[in-house]
Amino acid sequence: MVGRPLDLRVTYLFVTTMSVFPFFLPDRRGRCMRGGTVMALLLAGLRLGAASDPANLDSKELFTRGFPQGMIFRGEMIRPIHRDYSVWSSTVVEQTGVIRKFIPEELPQINPQSPAWAERFIREHPEKLMLLHLNGEARQVTTDASVHQRYFPGHWVYKPGSVLTSDASREGTELTVENGSPFQVDAYLDRGDNEDGKHWFPQMLCLVALDENGNRDWYQSEFVVVTKVDKERKTISVKRGQLFSTPRDHTARRTYAAPLAAGVWGGAPMCFYNLSSACPRDRSGHTAADTFVAEIAGWFGPKGPVAHFNGVAFDVNYWSAREATWDVDNDGRSDGGVVSGINVWRLGDWKFLNDLRRALSDQRLITADGHHPTNQQAVGVLDGIESEGLVQHNDGFRGFSRAVNTHVYWSENTTRAHDFRYVVLKLKNPADEKRGDQLRRFAVGTAYSLGARTTAIPAGTLPAEFAAIGSLGTPVGDVIRPARQSPDLLNGAGLTAPLVAEGCVLTRNGDALDIVATGTTNEMVVTLKNLAVPPGDLTVFVELQAIDPLEGFSADTFVPRRVNARFSKVPSYGEGRYDSYYTDLYGFAGTHRRSVMAFYLRRPQLPPQSVDVSFTIEGRGRARLYGLTAHSAPDVLIRRFTRGLVVVNPAFETQQVSLSGLPGVGPLSRAAVDVPGVDAVFVPISERAPR
Repeated sequence: MVGRPLDLRVTYLFVTTMSVFPFFLPDRRGRCMRGGTVMALLLAGLRLGAASDPANLDSKELFTRGFPQGMIFRGEMIRPIHRDYSVWSSTVVEQTGVIRKFIPEELPQINPQSPAWAERFIREHPEKLMLLHLNGEARQVTTDASVHQRYFPGHWVYKPGSVLTSDASREGTELTVENGSPFQVDAYLDRGDNEDGKHWFPQMLCLVALDENGNRDWYQSEFVVVTKVDKERKTISVKRGQLFSTPRDHTARRTYAAPLAAGVWGGAPMCFYNLSSACPRDRSGHTAADTFVAEIAGWFGPKGPVAHFNGVAFDVNYWSAREATWDVDNDGRSDGGVVSGINVWRLGDWKFLNDLRRALSDQRLITADGHHPTNQQAVGVLDGIESEGLVQHNDGFRGFSRAVNTHVYWSENTTRAHDFRYVVLKLKNPADEKRGDQLRRFAVGTAYSLGARTTAIPAGTLPAEFAAIGSLGTPVGDVIRPARQSPDLLNGAGLTAPLVAEGCVLTRNGDALDIVATGTTNEMVVTLKNLAVPPGDLTVFVELQAIDPLEGFSADTFVPRRVNARFSKVPSYGEGRYDSYYTDLYGFAGTHRRSVMAFYLRRPQLPPQSVDVSFTIEGRGRARLYGLTAHSAPDVLIRRFTRGLVVVNPAFETQQVSLSGLPGVGPLSRAAVDVPGVDAVFVPISERAPR
């Protein structure tokens, strides 16, 4: 920063001198250029230099060109596009960014040349965004010895196991244990491309020495793989010295056999980093999170393989422990990341993300999955979230409200300079894929209405006039939600309606209701009783603010409380296990401002009913209810952009949506537009009525 003003002053003096004294300089072909021409070229060079800085997020097309815009998402294992650099770069250059794995922490089969190709691509196309897609919860442990040199055995997550009841020499392959039930041969399911669709990997154990107090001495340990379990005899047969460890002698009653928690990605087991605040520390005093932060920072360092990348898009990094069976404090009992009533997993992950933010600085983006209740809620630390599918993997539209509420909260409460949220246009549900073009258009319309980006949009998804990058333009004004302006079934008396409280009490506070926790339950439930609902869909709007922060966090953070909605009477949607997706609805409320959450229930062919609607607020403490309204209308979204309107219809039936009198939008040639069910319509702004 000290040198930059001096450079600009010297350049300014040089340019000014050339303007005053018009001398001539030869160009590349030997012709002469006047000093004024040189001055113009130098000024252009200065502007180009600022715009071509790969680290300058403000210069990226993603933040400058408006909507639509798509990003290349994954595809690192597609061999034909990895033949050479020219083929590889030609497959990504038409999009505004790339989100792909370049580090073999999860997929050892990645082309080793791809990081260098990406670095070259960044130099040639500094306007494109380049993010490292990274598994943020687990690591391939079977193929790379350096992983075990960096992470020591106490850095992984384990499940409860059992002590050895007899000595085991380093040559022995049969172990006797006090309890055989924690052990199994087929432990980790591979759902990859197998002939029968299933393949099991055997269980991995850490045989770790215990001191006189039962504490684990991780430096006196060995990894083994289970080959046979005899629960009646309480014996397990194993392969010794696995995961690059060395066989050693083990003492009865002073050795614990701890099963590794693991999942399978990329065709081999991956162990979970213990990101909790209870994680053991190695001899250097480092937890798994400390070590992981240092490793990532090294990748992004000046000599790292992704030195010029613009940040990290975590594939998975969970806000809560993945499984209730985990034993994160290693006391031999399952805790699911909650120890003595404290969510040590959440606190540890929060620290991990804050440490990573400091290590990577504000000049790089950090995102993680945000489409599940256990996914990331570190608002203010992350730059945004990834929704893998508009709602979730197997749901491209059903839980519409949870997707909307999640993105609205992140958008309204981010403190980051770049609000970077995106939707992966993935349809894992075969029923959804049958109408893939429609649902992807619905997802694109919803995402853009909420200010979120998307991955690459297949040709033909959008109208031709809005197919090119930036052709829709930038958002103008707020999202318009006609349902909220429709008649209120509660006639404006939501806060005086019959409300029943569980685990809390309701007290009047001016024009609001305070919700105050009572008892020992870790949630507060407020139920609107006997809401009279006519035929048709129902949208309920709740305006809520958390007065007390979520336990373990201070009020100055933007970490929210989750608010789940539940309806007493729901229809059958005829989709079996997917029926529950329609009513798996939630939103978020934080301490800094009021949150308006919408809970939309599709009610096909239902008669008038009396319905109870419950809102479950996560955690204890106080919250304040400012508004409660109910509407017999679908939660249609309308968003104006500089060159068009987007209208999103989440209902099953076609909706005629009025375009007259929209805030900030002049008269259009159409007074209304018909939007098919679960679809989006894009209307050019240029269609103005003649004056």
